[in-house]
Amino acid sequence: MSKKVLVVDDDAMIRKIINAGLSSEGYQLFELTEGSKVLNVIRTEAIDLVVLDIVMEGQEGMQTAFELLEYYPDLPVIIISSDSNYLESARCIVDATLSKPISISSLRSLVAQLLAE
Repeated sequence: MSKKVLVVDDDAMIRKIINAGLSSEGYQLFELTEGSKVLNVIRTEAIDLVVLDIVMEGQEGMQTAFELLEYYPDLPVIIISSDSNYLESARCIVDATLSKPISISSLRSLVAQLLAE
C-alpha cells in the first residue's frame, strides 16, 4: 500500500510540482490550500506525512504545525518556505524544513527518510 502525503500550500504551482515529484515515486498525494482542514483530512485519510507551507491565506502553517504537534506528535511534518526566518522558527517543532524554490530530489530524500523511521 502506498504512503499518503498531504501537501498544504496556497500556491497551485508548488502543489503541482510536489505532486508530480512525489507521485512518480509511488506516494499517494492529497492537497489543501490552507491549514484549517488538515486535521480532518488526516483523520479521514490516515495521512503518513505532511508537507506544509508557512505563509498562506486562512490558517497559516505555524498554527497548523502546532496543532499537528499537539494531536499527532508522531506524524512527520516538513515545513517549506522562502523565508529563512520562518524556517529557523519552525525547526524546533517539525521534523524537517526545506527552502523554496524546492529541490524535488531533496524533498524525495527527506520524505523517504522520514517515512522509513
